[in-house]
Amino acid sequence: MENNNVHNGCSYFFITMYIMGAVTFLCVLFAVFKMANLKLEKKRESQTSCIVMSNFFIFFAYFIPFIYIPIRANDLGIENYSWIIGIIGMANIPIRVLFGFLCDRKFLRAIHMNSFCLLVATVLLFSYYYLKSFTLQIIFGILFAIPMAGINSLPTKYLVDQVGSEKFRNANGITNLFRGFGVSFGPFLAGNEKNLIY
Repeated sequence: MENNNVHNGCSYFFITMYIMGAVTFLCVLFAVFKMANLKLEKKRESQTSCIVMSNFFIFFAYFIPFIYIPIRANDLGIENYSWIIGIIGMANIPIRVLFGFLCDRKFLRAIHMNSFCLLVATVLLFSYYYLKSFTLQIIFGILFAIPMAGINSLPTKYLVDQVGSEKFRNANGITNLFRGFGVSFGPFLAGNEKNLIY
């Protein structure tokens, strides 16, 4: 009976991580196709709406991995799973500084770096289920810190690029509002699903 519950839990975990990866990937696809079909006069307003909605979906899933990483580690018999989450946090700080440096140097546009972060997060979330050793989980934590840092720190820069400094406060407030909605719903639903499974 216990083995059956663990097997069901692993199956639901697998499905949940794939859904999160798919949602993140769909955000990227939506943005690409939306930008390609816009008329010039409406482009800026539609881009801002797209940024706001994508931030809702991104932050809907942003904290969910931190619920399932300890569960997956326990299923694999990894006792020091706190190191995985700790490494994501520790690696986050220098990577944020690196993204700031790249934005100042105008090496890439902030919106393009953000899209890159989303793609990296998608690939990592799709691959996470297959990482079954502590070493691979630590490597995942280091790599996963890259998109986590970028997704959190780059919006300020690309919002300024998009709406200008005069409208930045309003755009930032609306974006943070929708981020808050996403953060409120995503972890709540994931935690509710966790309680139903385990």
